[in-house]
Amino acid sequence: MEVGSLITTSNNILNLKIGYTTKVKNIPEGILINTVELYENSGGKLSRAAGTSSIIIKRFNKKYSLIKLSSKEYRLISNECYATIGSISNYKNNIKKKTKASESRFKGIRPRVRGLAMNPVDHPHGGRTKGGMHWRTFSGKLAYNYNN
Repeated sequence: MEVGSLITTSNNILNLKIGYTTKVKNIPEGILINTVELYENSGGKLSRAAGTSSIIIKRFNKKYSLIKLSSKEYRLISNECYATIGSISNYKNNIKKKTKASESRFKGIRPRVRGLAMNPVDHPHGGRTKGGMHWRTFSGKLAYNYNN
C-alpha cells in the first residue's frame, strides 16, 4: 500500500485484492495483512508502521485466528475483527540514518549528556576522579552489580 492507494471494504471472498479491508474470517491463511483490530470495531491497532505486516497462521474453532506479527509475536484475534490485505509500503524506513543533530531536534528529541561527562558540581557521577563515589541507579543503589 502506498499514498493514494484505494482502500475498500468487502465481504466477497472471491474478490479480494491488495488494499481491501474485510473481516479476518474472509481472508485465507498465509496472506499478508496489516492494520489489524485487537477487538471488534476498535479500529486498527496492529501492523501499522512502515514496512510491517502480519500473517494468518491458523484458525481455531471458527471463532479465533492465530496471527503472527512482524515482531515474531503470535496473537489470537477474533474472526470478526477487520484487517487490510497487503503490507505497508516504505519498508526501508528503519535503514535511514540521521546525518545531522537537527534531524532529531525537529522531532522534539533533545540532546542527552551523560553524568560522567559533567563536572562534580553538576552530577554525582561527574569529574575525572568521580569524587570517590561509585555509580548509582535512580533509586540510589550501587550500579553495575556491586553488592552492598
